[in-house]
Amino acid sequence: MIDRRSGQLRVALDRDERTLAEVSRRLGESHPSTLACATNLASDLYAVGRFHEAHARDRETVTSSVRALGELHPSTLVWPRTSRWTCGP
Repeated sequence: MIDRRSGQLRVALDRDERTLAEVSRRLGESHPSTLACATNLASDLYAVGRFHEAHARDRETVTSSVRALGELHPSTLVWPRTSRWTCGP
């Protein structure tokens, strides 16, 4: 997050790609922490202008959240509203 805020977008993207891979390997793809890392990666992709990939990552994360946590879990309810695809750029 600090990398993104300081404008080091590529550094943030590289870090979050590695973090997602490691967290997913250790905790599984449907773990809430993995889903949060996927959301961070989507933010990085959006910030560097890779909009289609960001959109796909956001949609995949919301779908995985619903499947893993249920429709009424707080994270599942928040992610679609915080996605830049539902709120706008």
